[in-house]
Amino acid sequence: MIVFGSRAVELATTPLPNTCCPSCDTQGSLLLGVFRKHAHVFWIPMFPMGKTGVSQCQHCQHVMQASQMTGPVASQYQRLAENTQGPAWQWVGLFLVLILVGAGALLDARDKSNTAEYLAAPRAGDVYRFKQDNGNYSTFRIESVVGDSLFINPNEYEVTRSTGFHEILDEENYADFTVGMVAEDLSLFYADEDLISITRK
Repeated sequence: MIVFGSRAVELATTPLPNTCCPSCDTQGSLLLGVFRKHAHVFWIPMFPMGKTGVSQCQHCQHVMQASQMTGPVASQYQRLAENTQGPAWQWVGLFLVLILVGAGALLDARDKSNTAEYLAAPRAGDVYRFKQDNGNYSTFRIESVVGDSLFINPNEYEVTRSTGFHEILDEENYADFTVGMVAEDLSLFYADEDLISITRK
């Protein structure tokens, strides 16, 4: 379950000594506070959602939200809000997301580079993960390379999802016979987007 919502952090609180409470008319009894809301996921702050404020009379306890403030109270709230900076940690979730996206892009680029290298120069022991015509997934392992010819051991098992390859990678799952193919077929295999990944030890 994803827990998400918003919270507010107090940025500043200041008394208004020259301002009268609009409720009881007591001068110097108002406290003015500025807050900044942020969205959170699993209580990790993601990004700020704007500032808000509240004033409270210490004499009659009358409370006004920012939208209710008028006259000098509203003016002083606007000035305080404009001059108050929020904490940088309210951006930490978005910062982490950007790091993860960047890391994912780098890993994807590296995987594509490795795949191109492995296709250009296949080696014995390379394991190819691929999607079959029936929609399931399996692997084969290169047993040997002779010129442009490859001899592979098919995996005798398959899985129904691309995240399940680890279930069938045991040594004993590969056939004890080999099937011949030409190296060019690997590139065609990749072009058809049936090839998921190549692992080289």
